[in-house]
Formats: sequence, structure tokens, C-alpha cells
Amino acid sequence: MPDVECDVCGGNDFYKESGHYFCKDCQTQTQEIQEHVFENEIEHVNIKSTTRVKKSVEKKENKITSWECYNIILYSLTNQLINLGADPKLKEIVKCLWMLYLEKLEVINREDEMPKLPIINNRKDSEILYGRRIKKRRRRSSSDETSTSLNTSLSIKRDRGRKKRALAESQLEELSKKSAQESSSLHNETLTSIKSGSNSSTLHKTRINKHSVKELRKVIGREHMKRHKRGDSITCHSATYKNASKKHKITVISPMKLYSLLYIGLLINKDDIQLGDLLRFINEGHISFDFYSDLFPEEYHDKVLNFNNHTVNKPYTNMGFRKQVAGLVILLGVQSYLTIPDLPRLCKRFCKELNLPGPINDCAVKLMCKALPKMLFQKQGVFPNYEGRVLSIILVVLKLLFGLDGATENEFSKYSKLCNEKQPEKMFDVNHWLKYLGYRKFVIDEYHFPTQLNNNPEVVDSDLYLEYISTKPKQYSEDVKLIKYMEDYKELLTKLNNVQDDFFNPLEFPCSLTPFKDYTEVLLKSFKLQNKDYNRDLLSCNFSGDSIDFLLQPNNYLNLVNNGENFEIIERGANENVQINDIKNEAVENRDQRLKDRKVVTVQKKNKDENLPLFDTKNTFKPRKPLKIEPTGSSYTKHYNPFKKYWVNFIRYPDLMSKHKFDIFFNDFPDSFKTMFLECSRISEQNIQELFLEFQLTEAYLVYVAQYKPRDDPPKVVKVKLKNLVSRAKKNW
Repeated sequence: MPDVECDVCGGNDFYKESGHYFCKDCQTQTQEIQEHVFENEIEHVNIKSTTRVKKSVEKKENKITSWECYNIILYSLTNQLINLGADPKLKEIVKCLWMLYLEKLEVINREDEMPKLPIINNRKDSEILYGRRIKKRRRRSSSDETSTSLNTSLSIKRDRGRKKRALAESQLEELSKKSAQESSSLHNETLTSIKSGSNSSTLHKTRINKHSVKELRKVIGREHMKRHKRGDSITCHSATYKNASKKHKITVISPMKLYSLLYIGLLINKDDIQLGDLLRFINEGHISFDFYSDLFPEEYHDKVLNFNNHTVNKPYTNMGFRKQVAGLVILLGVQSYLTIPDLPRLCKRFCKELNLPGPINDCAVKLMCKALPKMLFQKQGVFPNYEGRVLSIILVVLKLLFGLDGATENEFSKYSKLCNEKQPEKMFDVNHWLKYLGYRKFVIDEYHFPTQLNNNPEVVDSDLYLEYISTKPKQYSEDVKLIKYMEDYKELLTKLNNVQDDFFNPLEFPCSLTPFKDYTEVLLKSFKLQNKDYNRDLLSCNFSGDSIDFLLQPNNYLNLVNNGENFEIIERGANENVQINDIKNEAVENRDQRLKDRKVVTVQKKNKDENLPLFDTKNTFKPRKPLKIEPTGSSYTKHYNPFKKYWVNFIRYPDLMSKHKFDIFFNDFPDSFKTMFLECSRISEQNIQELFLEFQLTEAYLVYVAQYKPRDDPPKVVKVKLKNLVSRAKKNW
């Protein structure tokens, strides 16, 4: 056969199918080579066909196992995290965790034995270690010409089959004679001498690790297990990651395990970087994700890498990540090395990101010290939500101070403005602060692509995406072999890329633990806001130095704003539409029961007032009409204490609800509460359902369980649903 080159990819290896030749690289049919079958009246015609078969030369020395690839990836990810501000000690901790993980998977051992393989994703590793090669099924293309020449092709195949069997028998006789003459046996041969380029039946048995054995025993029998250990081609079932149990998935190496090891290392090292920061670094492109080929050094460019890029369909969730970390911690047995982060320091950082006054941070820290969150890791469930706990406590403090019921914060906003007019110290205006949060989010959404993609995934600015891509390293290899007509596209895209640099001057947002605060400073210094009509005064607001003494010590300020006139203190919030349901405890239940079971008895009067007429109008109080005092622009006659009647809105198992139903439930909350809650959700990199679960349990504990002063017998909740919620909150605390 003459040397023919493929018109599409330039390859020169072809295989024959139904009389046509197809390129092995791109599966394209060539018209230059064809096989024609001619029918003749002569029945017995010896048809000789010659096919050029190119021997596949495998470079085994250029193949590396999957754990060798993941070792380099983990090393590069650790260096990236250290460059972003993590402690350099993290490298040694992650190295120890990685070696411990490989030891648990029986990849490495102290006896220097061959590594044991899992049952999932072990094909390439099995080829490298044991020389086993699983034949790939070739796709069969349907053709109408096959039916016309079916009889002829069958007869030709039979003749070829006879020749192959005869050749195999002769080779078997020669092999048996040769093996009989040799004095050595297979027991004395090494693994290298047994391996060969072809598929041999004398290969060593594939060794499976103990975790895979336990997983297989759940679905197959002992004899079936032996066949798997021999490495036979069994099509009875497929071992996939999707079908594996949750416990077994922890033992399958994947990129998510690498990020989990990084987070465990951060916890052991007591680093300031938390889980939400790690997820944000991934989403914003500061840490490599879903493409790792560019992490390998130059000496690995000629090797066959044993992992796949672009395998993750969606980003990691906070809840799913913490479940993965919990299973990994149990497998490694490093529970005793884990420490709780510095929660007061974390609270201070979150208040700085939210641009809250310092006294609010002090109130949250005091509440935290009174309640003393334990947050111990339990073997069942998920890993503790440290960031969600701190943000939930900040939310509770804001509800205690400002109500966040849709009306109380409006009254307090008027109150703070009056105080600012009467005295020099600046009081915290909660409505102005909520407006600042919404406007800051709106502006950053326009110029920061990851934020825009997270908030509005369906509507994305293409120009903003191109600016974002230009600031990130290329996530593709330039040495990829392209087909001929794709080279023209590459040349065109290269020219567009060079022209693009002249038009775009992208903003570079720094990697920070307080992202929106630092992003706002970048935008204020940028020329882009100067050319547009933005409210720079609102973006430049700094509430960290504001005071809340007008709420903590209200009497002096109430006298000041009312000029010494009388004022009314109302022991609840300003929203009258809030339904106050008294949560019954044992004391209230006993009182109601006594009132229900009471009997009518005769009482004899023996005092001096027994002769007074009971229904005389002179002895009754006339009802007074409530005094209506309409607030004016310069007075504040009604002051509310929302902490006296703290409002809650609980729902059972919010984490098990569908997203649609939870959105309906969440939309019933006041706008001020939703604005603050969505900001906390962004900071912790959690969706609203995940954060609301932690907030609900934290709120239930602080309201019904926490003891802020010594008391002998705290009231016990009797209502069944609430009792279950409080019990769950105790376990979570």
C-alpha cells in the first residue's frame, strides 16, 4: 500500500471497515484507498488481501501513574495558596497529610510492595504497573454496502480464521518446546521479565486495596471477587464513581480530595484563610481549578499524564465540601490535630468586610463569649460551619439592636439623624448603611466578572469576560496537534488577541480576605468610575467609626432630641404586622391546666367593703383613649426596644426543602433582613439554604438554650416541633 496522508489531520495510519479505509486519529474516510470485491462465477477463488499494520510502539517509560500526577498538582496548589498569603508551614503539613492519605489507600507502604489499585479509574494505572491492557471497542459504522457483499465477506473471514488458527497452533507448539527446554520456572522470574508488549495470560494478579474489597463484597460473591483480582474482563457490572457508596468515594483520588487536604492543613496550621476564602479563590481564578496541565514542569511535557481536565460540571458547594472534609478527616484519623479558628478575630474581619461599626463587633464578641460555641467535630454529619456560625451571631445582634422587621430600622434611622443634628458624635444610620451595601454590590457587579457570573449567570457581559480572561494565564496547551483547517482559526484568533490588548485595559482586583471592601477601593481609584455618573460619596462611606450609644444608652439622647419633653418607650418592634406567638413552656402549660380544671366555689366576704355596690359607676375606671402623638421632623416621641420581643421565623429542615419552596419562604422576610442575609451568604460562599440552616440553629440556641446569667431551673420547651429544633441546635452548638 502506498504512503497516503489523511487530508484532515495528516495521519498515515488507517484501518479497514466494510471495504473503506478510515484514519485512526480523526476517524475520517479517505477516498484514495478502497477495497473492491468482485463476484466471479468460479466458486473457489483464493482471494489474497494484504493490509499494512503498523506496530504500536508504546513508550512505557513516559507514562506516570495517577497519584504521581496528583502529587505534582497538590504541590503546585499548595504553592499557589502560600503565594496568596497562607503560612509557609502549610507545605510540610499538606505533605504529611498527602503521604498519610496514600498510605491509607495502600499506594505506599513500609515494606516497599507493589501499590494496590482501586476498582474505580484504575485502567491506566493497571497498564503501567501490571502491563494489563484492556482492548477498546471500535465503533462500527453502518453502511448499505455491507448487506450487498455479506456472503462474500463471510467466506473471506472464514478463510482468514482457518489460517489464524493454524498459525496459532504452530506457534503454540514452538512455545511449548522452547519452555520445556528451559530449566528455570516462572516462580523465579521477576515482574519485569513476565511483562511483554502483548496481552499475556501469565501476568501478575492485579492487587486491589482493602477499601475496594469491602465495596465489592457488598455486591458480588467470593468467586466473582477472585475473577476481579485476576483482572479478567468482566462485563457484569461497571464500577463507577457515581454508583459507589459515600464512604468509598473518600478513597477515590480526585481533585476535590486535594482541595480538602489543603483546607485540613489550613485548620491544623490555624491559618486566617477559611473555607469560604478557599472557595472564593477557586471561583475567582486565583487558584487553579479543573485544568491542571499547566502546573507540570517542563520535564513532564513529553510524558503521558494520567488524569483528565475539565471534569467538573459545576463549582463546589460549601455543604458538599464540608461533607467531603468530614469523611477525609475520619479516614486519616487526624481529629485530635484540628483546632477551632479564632472566632472573635473572624468576627472582626467579617464586621470590617460589612463596614459595620466597632461597637457592633464588640456586642457580637460578648454574645459569643457568653454562649461559648463548642463546634466539636462529630464522626457523623458534616464538618462544623465556623464562618456560618460567626455570621449568624452577627445577624442575631443586628436583629436585637435594629429589629430588621421592615419598620423598626426606619424609626431608628430617623432617630440617628436627629441625634446627628443635635450633637457632634456621628450615630450609625442603619438605612444609609443598607443602601450602601446594595449600591456597593451593584457597582462591583458591573466591573468584577466572577461576582457578575455568580449573581446573574444567565446575563453575562462578554466584554467584561474578555477583560477577565486577559488577566488570567492560558488554560490550554499551545503544542496541541491541530487539524489543517483549524490552524487557520488559530491564526485568526491570535490576531484578534493581539488587537484586543489595545482596546482593553482591565482592572486587576487583588486577592483579599475582605474582598468587597478592597474591590471598592480599587474602583474608587480607577478612571472608569470617573467617566460615569456614580455616587462616589456613597461608595466612600465608612461606618466603622460610628456610634450606637443612642440605642445602648437611649435616655440621654431621647431627652436631647425631644428637648426634655415626654417620650414613650415601647417594649417591642415598630412593625405591628408581626404576629407574636407565645412559646409555651412547662410553667405556662401548668398554669393553663389549672385554669382549665378550676371549680366554682362560694366565697364569703368579711372585709369592710362588702356592702359597696359592685356595679356603681363611681367605683369603676373609665377607659382612657390612648394619646396619639404624631412624630414631627424635630422630635422622636416613641422609642422601641425590639430585643424585648425578639421575632423569629423557623421552618423545619430547610436543607431538605426544594429551592423553589425555600425561595417562597425566604421572600416573606423583610427587605432589610434579606439584604443583610445575602451579604452574609456571599461572604461565607454558601447558598441561602445552607446559611439559613446554620442561622436557624444558632438563633434557636441563643434564644432558648443559652444562659446569660445564673438560673436554677431554665424553662423547658414543650411544643414538639420547636423542642426538636432546640434539641438539634444543642447538638450543633
